[in-house]
Amino acid sequence: MLKDKKGFTLVELLATIVILGIIMVVAVPNVMGILSRNRSNTYVEDAKKLATLAEYQVRSNGNVIQKPATNQCIVLTLSYLDNAEFEDPPYGGEYLKNISFVVVKKEGNELKYYVQLFEKYKGTYRGVPLVESSKLVEDGAANNYVKNANKSDATSVSSLTTDNFMTFANKFDSSFTCASVNTVYSR
Repeated sequence: MLKDKKGFTLVELLATIVILGIIMVVAVPNVMGILSRNRSNTYVEDAKKLATLAEYQVRSNGNVIQKPATNQCIVLTLSYLDNAEFEDPPYGGEYLKNISFVVVKKEGNELKYYVQLFEKYKGTYRGVPLVESSKLVEDGAANNYVKNANKSDATSVSSLTTDNFMTFANKFDSSFTCASVNTVYSR
């Protein structure tokens, strides 16, 4: 009589649950790692986008933005630049408008761009500390340059003097030098 009933035995159900549990133990960390890497890549892509936006503004608004002299720097904050592209940071917080900026430095006949981009999310700061924008295209840039920051690292650039700015910048890039910061463009 029992042989006519169709269904799974208790042992078969338990075996299925154990197999699903093992699959979950393996899959969940991998999925979480992928999400974390994607968020880090978003910071790098947004930092490259910010540097490109600053480069465009410097080249096209020569009558508004004064290009720096040799070994001089200017700073363009995210609040100064058209920041509509930066409304959706990876963790859903907000990019800090006067803490995220691009430094434009003239070396010889060439302009170099250094970028910093930080998001504030639930009291923490995360993003790309000051780095030369050309380094952001390297393989592994997300692993090398995306960092958590202290509140002291997230200082508003508009409140810094030239000396303070150099001290601040050297925390992130010890090779960064600038004779002076001519202008900080901020709104």
